[in-house]
Amino acid sequence: MRNLLTASALVSCLGVVVALQACAKDTRTSGFDEVDGGSDANADGPTTGFESRDSGGSDANNLTDPLKGCATNESETIKSPAFFEFVVDRSGSMSGTKWTAAQQSIQGVVDQAFTAAETNVGMGLILFPGDSGDSGPYPDGSGKDPFPNFVDATQRNALKARVSGNTTGGTPTLEALTAAYNVIENLIPLPPLPKEGKKVVVLMTDGVPNSNPSNAIQNMAAAKLAMGGPKGPVYTYVVGIGNLSGSGGFDVDPRFLGSVAQAGGTGPKGCDPNEMTNPDKMCHYHIQPGSKTAAQLADDMTKAFNRIRAQATACEVSLATDEAKADPSSVNVVIVDENGKVTIIKQDPVDGWTYDDPGNPTKVLLHGKACEDAVQNLLGKVKVVFGCKTIAK
Repeated sequence: MRNLLTASALVSCLGVVVALQACAKDTRTSGFDEVDGGSDANADGPTTGFESRDSGGSDANNLTDPLKGCATNESETIKSPAFFEFVVDRSGSMSGTKWTAAQQSIQGVVDQAFTAAETNVGMGLILFPGDSGDSGPYPDGSGKDPFPNFVDATQRNALKARVSGNTTGGTPTLEALTAAYNVIENLIPLPPLPKEGKKVVVLMTDGVPNSNPSNAIQNMAAAKLAMGGPKGPVYTYVVGIGNLSGSGGFDVDPRFLGSVAQAGGTGPKGCDPNEMTNPDKMCHYHIQPGSKTAAQLADDMTKAFNRIRAQATACEVSLATDEAKADPSSVNVVIVDENGKVTIIKQDPVDGWTYDDPGNPTKVLLHGKACEDAVQNLLGKVKVVFGCKTIAK
């Protein structure tokens, strides 16, 4: 899941737009784009193309489709709002191909956000070290680090301009992350952003911190995750860059990166924060430069950023109607892929879906592999189908 070594192993996914979305296998320009996958089932109810994730699938004409004939209506889900603060390493060790790739990737992601004009996604950026050097202050004393905001033309230009400079200095990760948490937890979103949303810090680095006394960074990430509203919780994702074996390796510590992601609540189930060699088992996203070109490395970074963007929003989707409250025992959640095939997600708190509040549902929450399947689904979306008895595990 976390291995970014092979470009074809991952899809570039940027999450839910109107309903859950992901971008096509070979699409690098979208994921913020709105794509309507699947067929309209409102007229007669969804009558074909259903399969259960656990059943191995069914033919479109299979008369045993669980929702055939009973579904009376359906509702798409609405992407949950989220605010992202990117904390990007531009230390001396990032010079050359890595920094060129980082610039291309970040600028591309910002362009995608601008093109989509999503009013429920905010993006901000802190570079470290800043223009004032390793010691800060942070956000950078020059005032150039943009706070999270809706990506209009002004925000797009500010974000892209901020990463247009050169690398410099050391790796003051503790200072930069401290500032990022302060920014995101005290954020007062400006219109057109909603007043509330998921708060996310994304750290991208190729090196070990200048200092991390008594695991201060990991402890801080855990504390921010445990923080109650309205300031928290804050989730911390990590993108690490560095070769794990062979000659030409970089000064990177996967154990540090993995432990920060795990403390920040974003390590996938079963990951090992102490894993040193296998990116698939790591709790963070790890990119190995090897002999890759800047364009190839930028592609890997974009995929990592996009999957983070998807995972931060895709598994918590708001209901677009109050119909679920009328009879919560006759509600099912499905994923519609780009071909219109519908996969039923069973109600289950471990590997399936639940309501945020069964007595007064406002969101559908996806858990376990159901969440992972939703993120990876190509050109798909999540729908809520009414009228059929809820299928549960």
